[in-house]
Amino acid sequence: MSHRKALTLEEKIAFIKDNQNAHGLSVRELADNYKISKSSAANILRRSEKLLADYSSNCNKETFKASNGWLEKFCNRHAISFRTINGESASVDNSTVEEWTQRLSTILDGFDENDVF
Repeated sequence: MSHRKALTLEEKIAFIKDNQNAHGLSVRELADNYKISKSSAANILRRSEKLLADYSSNCNKETFKASNGWLEKFCNRHAISFRTINGESASVDNSTVEEWTQRLSTILDGFDENDVF
């Protein structure tokens, strides 16, 4: 039974460049080289302009653009969620606040200041 293989964006770009460099390889030969199906190879070639544009816009960190789907999957994978804590500020015990202030500074000691949000 064959397993599904997903190529990274870099692998797809290499695939497209192999096709463009006129090595004389057919879609089937390219698919075999990258161990993907012929239909996957054809889809990559069909979407080559978009993939090349995505690669050029995301190749350095300063211009990174994530889609909403990518962000949602990233949050799910790393168990990141948005939560709001509701309640009256007067209902918080001051000793708890002081304890967490000290605890938080201990927790954050191992992190760079620019990595804490």
